[in-house]
Amino acid sequence: MGFDSDRFIAGFLGGVSFQLLHPLDVLRVRFQTLDGSKFGNVPHSSSYRQMITRMLQTEGRLALYKGVTFSFFTNMLLGMFFMINERIKKKMKTLPGLAERPGVIVLAAPLMCSSVLALLFNPFMVLKTWKLLDQNKLNETPSIPKLIRIIKEKQGWKAFYRGYFLTFSVGLNGSFTVFFNDYIKYKLPDLYETKLGNFVIGGLARLISSTIVYPLTTVRTRIMQNQMFAGLEGPKYSGVIDCFRQTYAQEGLGGFYRGLIANTPRSFLSSGIMFFGYHQSYKWLKARKGEFTKN
Repeated sequence: MGFDSDRFIAGFLGGVSFQLLHPLDVLRVRFQTLDGSKFGNVPHSSSYRQMITRMLQTEGRLALYKGVTFSFFTNMLLGMFFMINERIKKKMKTLPGLAERPGVIVLAAPLMCSSVLALLFNPFMVLKTWKLLDQNKLNETPSIPKLIRIIKEKQGWKAFYRGYFLTFSVGLNGSFTVFFNDYIKYKLPDLYETKLGNFVIGGLARLISSTIVYPLTTVRTRIMQNQMFAGLEGPKYSGVIDCFRQTYAQEGLGGFYRGLIANTPRSFLSSGIMFFGYHQSYKWLKARKGEFTKN
């Protein structure tokens, strides 16, 4: 099938939005772990302002950029996703009965991508979660190699695949985003080709899908965090089902939507910028070779 470097580079460049909006990701992750119990990785905050103020005072002025290095892995993931997704779509179009069913193709292709990429990137998600919840000053936080050793010594290698099913499930967010985006592209190609349309459609697609699957991201964050606390004989949650059960029993449905306020602008802006950046970068790369077509 070959390596489509143009799609990979365009996807990587489109992901620059994740670096720009990283502070919102830090706030989202921290609020997702605030369940009201005394066992937690971050102090309780009643508002975003209180959390930001405390972070800047105790962790330094760059506290909101903790773990930003890991966001570059997201860029790699995006590059791989766009590259593999397009290859699968092209292959499916050659299969009998699918050529005239674009809705099936644009939904099935990203789902297939997500299952594979979730397996590869789950360890990075675990490392990122620990890093974003770290309470030390930025220059005192463990390096990536040291953090790997800490997690391995405390919880074993299996900790790096804790929440894999949820990572795959959350991958549905990206799958549905690409589905909504691609389906609209098929239905309204002229609108999609405009810069504003490209940005708005991409942003709305992500906002809708991320709101639908948001409870899964909350549970994943809680499962992936450091669950070993003084006063507990074992991990805070025995598994995914137990995390769902405890969250609902102690906090109700609202518990699954902690951090949604930070996630809403992040989802719309990051996805809008991502699809705009991807599309424009891909057009530019192909134009240099005289190869660009609307696809």
